[in-house]
Order: sequence, then structure tokens, then C-alpha cells
Amino acid sequence: MAICTLAGTGGCVSTSETIYPASWPVIETVQHTDCDHLAGRFKSVPDLVTPTDRGHARLTYWLAGSNWEIRTQAFAAVELEVHDGQLAVRTYSPGIDGGADVPIENWHCENGRLVGTPPMSIQSEGHGALHVAGQVVLERAVDRALVVHVHSRESGLSMIVPFRESKEYWFVYREAD
Repeated sequence: MAICTLAGTGGCVSTSETIYPASWPVIETVQHTDCDHLAGRFKSVPDLVTPTDRGHARLTYWLAGSNWEIRTQAFAAVELEVHDGQLAVRTYSPGIDGGADVPIENWHCENGRLVGTPPMSIQSEGHGALHVAGQVVLERAVDRALVVHVHSRESGLSMIVPFRESKEYWFVYREAD
């Protein structure tokens, strides 16, 4: 839903709230405070996405924060390890033995879920500016898939009109062989 007023208090606000689909695998109810149960090797490309316009998002896109080189590469699988609530990530490329460690920052374990706050970005082009912030939450589904819930918040100035946008996305990444 977008609401815009251009006079006086001027600005645009857009909110897109996406509910986790009932037809998708049920998210585990976790009774412990560590996140060790999230460890595993997952496909890099999601099997389920909502809303569908974000279908291109690889798992490393959400994990690697500001590391654009890692975020944009095509990997066959991504392995997550969790030790004392800290996330470690290893990527695997097609046809290459062994994996590569990915530097990860700004993640913590919270009530059995891994919560990441990727570094914010500030961009300025021409007559506008954009500030992007968000939160990424990793959970397990009962079928052992990894569920990623993304809350994205953008705000800025386009020409002379301020704007604020909030979106939610859900992704399911299946375990890799």
C-alpha cells in the first residue's frame, strides 16, 4: 500500500507485509536458546519465494552483508555452522573441491533463531538519496529446510519528495546433497 501527499507535509509511505504462506513447510517451534539446529548445507537458490518478484535472491545475498563479491556469485551450496551463537558460512562452487569461508558479521542467536542486521547502505545519485536497513531472520522448517524472513526498510529523498518503504520477503532453501 502506498500513500503519497505532495503538499505541506509531503512524502510517500509504502508498506508491503507478506504473511508466511500456510501451504509452505511449517516453521519449527524452538524451545532452546542456542542456534546449533540451524547448521547444515543448503542449496544456494530458493525453492519457494514470496512475493515472487524476489526469486533471484541467492542465500549468500542475505548472509554476506556488504560483501558484494560474495553476494553476487553463483554457488551450488552454502554451509552454515553455528558455534556459541555465532554464524560461520562456507560456500561451494560447482566442480570445485572444498569450500571457501565467507566473512560474516552482525549476526546473533535470539530465541533459537539467527538474526542478522546487514550493514546499512547509503547511496546518493543526482537529486536523491537512499538509506537501506533491514533484518534477516533464519529459522528451520519441520522438513529441515532453511526459512529466511527478510524485513527491508528504505527511506530517502527523491528530487524534493521524501519517501519511506517497508517490505517483507520469505524464502525457503532446501538442504543440499
